[in-house]
Amino acid sequence: MAKKSHTLHLNLKKKWFDLININQKPEEYRETKPYWINRLGEIGQTNLFNFKFKPYRIVVFKNGWFRLGKPAPTCAFEIQEITIGWGNPDWGASTKKKQFIIKLGPRLLRYNDYNHLKSDNPYILVAE
Repeated sequence: MAKKSHTLHLNLKKKWFDLININQKPEEYRETKPYWINRLGEIGQTNLFNFKFKPYRIVVFKNGWFRLGKPAPTCAFEIQEITIGWGNPDWGASTKKKQFIIKLGPRLLRYNDYNHLKSDNPYILVAE
């Protein structure tokens, strides 16, 4: 049986990656559409009432993809909590409907600290 991952991997546009990386955006948003319901919720979730989230503990953000022998800029954070609600429009949240809100906790991996991703314990807490 495959080991369940407690790490959520998300790609971001540069604007949002940079704001998260400098601690100016403490949460990330995802639409409440079937793809994200399946990705963030326990198996069998069909609606958002009494939603049960998968036990993600870490989120790894990447800005782009691996290119020309260089890894994409990467940073990681503990997940404080995932909720459904209204986010901050200044940080990219919709003003028309509720969305998933991934609230960030302490930073675990600094931008471009890619060598840690190759170790057995890649998420080493770093001082801010």
